Amino acid sequence: MQAVKGIHTENVRFLLDSGARIEASDFLGQTALMAAAFAEKKENIDTLIGYGAKVDAVDHSGKTALMIAARYGKIAGVLALLDHRADINKKDDDGRTAFMHAAEGGHMEVARALKDRGANIDEQANNGETALQLAVRMRDEHALQLMALGASVDVKNKMGFTPLMEAIIHAGSTLTQELIKRGVDVNAKNKKGFTALMYAVERDDVSLVWDLIRRGANVDAADNDGKTVLMYAISRPFSEKSEELADILIRHGVNVDAADNDGKTALMYAAANWRSSGPVILKLCASGASIKAVKNDGETAFVIAEKSRNREGTAALHHVLAAIEKKEALRAAELAGKKLEEDEESDGDGHLFGDEEDCRDSKW
Repeated sequence: MQAVKGIHTENVRFLLDSGARIEASDFLGQTALMAAAFAEKKENIDTLIGYGAKVDAVDHSGKTALMIAARYGKIAGVLALLDHRADINKKDDDGRTAFMHAAEGGHMEVARALKDRGANIDEQANNGETALQLAVRMRDEHALQLMALGASVDVKNKMGFTPLMEAIIHAGSTLTQELIKRGVDVNAKNKKGFTALMYAVERDDVSLVWDLIRRGANVDAADNDGKTVLMYAISRPFSEKSEELADILIRHGVNVDAADNDGKTALMYAAANWRSSGPVILKLCASGASIKAVKNDGETAFVIAEKSRNREGTAALHHVLAAIEKKEALRAAELAGKKLEEDEESDGDGHLFGDEEDCRDSKW
């Protein structure tokens, strides 16, 4: 194999003519052909294949010479192997193709060459990931180039993650914005029921939340546990943007009284958030959240706040309750006043049953 990595093709021929085993491999299972492809020695690749080397032989991880050359950006090795009809869509033990290896390594010249020679750019690995999803976790520019090659932007992996979700979690705003512009399904859910909007909220990305909503993201989306976008926005104790995110969602008509599978509402999540719940509680209640809602186990927001030792939340809830009681008292007084006026107006002289003539004419 050391001779293969060198420049002297005659040495390769000499060894082969002397009985060297052409499919001999190292501790990784890699053959002389794989070494030649990595070294980009076209003459040695041609010689080995001419002597009978298997172009699609695999190492201990199922990788072929083409995959190895693609993974490390060895364009000359890739082209030479393709000229010998290497299986361009063959998969390794993880289900990854040469195109995926090129994309993950950020070798766009190799990726373009493979695509031009017939590679399936949307092939999925054993975990359902495509080349685009692999690239998203690496660099924005590589993923953008793959999209320019025509990579599908809506393929999900086996956990249900879309390229948009991966971009929000791993990449920057440039890639995320480009995916949104390309019309991705912003309401797609993964296996846990999470949407792109939930991931944007968890990252406190206010700008992205606005963009997703403008593109039609469902503000009332809930995961498999019934936890809504609003609940995610206000339930993280170290978020500095809970109030702002809640305000955005409320402005767009979010259901403030939606409950998760345990009957827990957004107000209850806020009550459990000991760090910054006061302003959020006041905002939710001002938007119509029910302070009297009860969880499946009978707990209210008051109970949750007290159990969480959330003094700020408890104070806010008492403030809201006092305001409600005052409003109800004023409303009761107003209704009583109106009733008195109506009773007085029923008789011009203020008599409850009208004048004497009316009473006499009554059959009673």
